[in-house]
Amino acid sequence: MLIYGMVSLNIKLIHTMDTKELLNTYNKLSNEDLINLLEMASERIFVWNPNDRTCYELDKDIPCCFNGTQIQINIAEDGMMLKPMVTKE
Repeated sequence: MLIYGMVSLNIKLIHTMDTKELLNTYNKLSNEDLINLLEMASERIFVWNPNDRTCYELDKDIPCCFNGTQIQINIAEDGMMLKPMVTKE
């Protein structure tokens, strides 16, 4: 807890990994672990399509899955598109 003047603030410190620490963690993950991690972060990820300058949300039920030995990212199939990030000219 940090006390500043007469105001008491509860501050939660967030640990940010350096690149070496993050790489070390990444190298320990299996593809299944990585899928679980991507599913946990799916609300913070979108797919950008430069062709129509639109971003798509990830599928809510299955945001990613195995496709052979690789990981496939799935966009929402219901046509859910976010507003374009760049206006078309």
